[in-house]
Amino acid sequence: SYLVTGKVGNDVLWLTRTPETVDKVDQAGVVDALRDTQALTHDNLLALRDVGFSSNGNLYLVHEFFNGTSLKTILEKNDPLFWVAVMGICHEICSVLALSHDRGVTHGELNSSSILINEHGHLKVRGLGTQSVLDTARGEISLAGSQREADMKAVGRLVRSMVSGQGELPQGLPSVVERVCEWEQAPVTAQKGVDVSLEALRMVLSHAATDIAGREKHDRDPNSERRTQ
Repeated sequence: SYLVTGKVGNDVLWLTRTPETVDKVDQAGVVDALRDTQALTHDNLLALRDVGFSSNGNLYLVHEFFNGTSLKTILEKNDPLFWVAVMGICHEICSVLALSHDRGVTHGELNSSSILINEHGHLKVRGLGTQSVLDTARGEISLAGSQREADMKAVGRLVRSMVSGQGELPQGLPSVVERVCEWEQAPVTAQKGVDVSLEALRMVLSHAATDIAGREKHDRDPNSERRTQ
């Protein structure tokens, strides 16, 4: 976990909370690996500007400034979200993961605290690759397929929490929402590796775009309410 400690120009400086989280790692290797993630650019990815270690062993990360609220805070203050909003959020998260997985980068610690949303509804994913890089540096190496599967499980967990809170899934959800919720228990990466993972992510993007476009068209149609009565 990280703590905002200040600003560097228009960017934000984050520090690991304790030096122990990065103790006895190859600091140069960590910095090089994290700098590789800087090459990934996406409208929904919080850009990493710089990375390094302080003199007392704290890993620091400099990200672009983004005035957003964590999804965790939003869910704590609100009832479960309507599925159209959930699919919009899922669409943007999965779009980032589809890109990063395709480039061999996993998130490693995807949760509601790593999703930021601003007052206009724009979303940014933060922390991409940091935990995976640190785990590898500590010798806690897992197969790439397992890391991708962990990201998929995290997406399922996030979607379930958004539509149901801590309770049961509501009735009447679109099948694509239910399928993503199932990723929490059984991601589809197990059979064929990355191809299946990316195929599943792209399925979500396709269904989300169709569902949202259909709902927006319905909402704009002045006769839609009359037809359903």
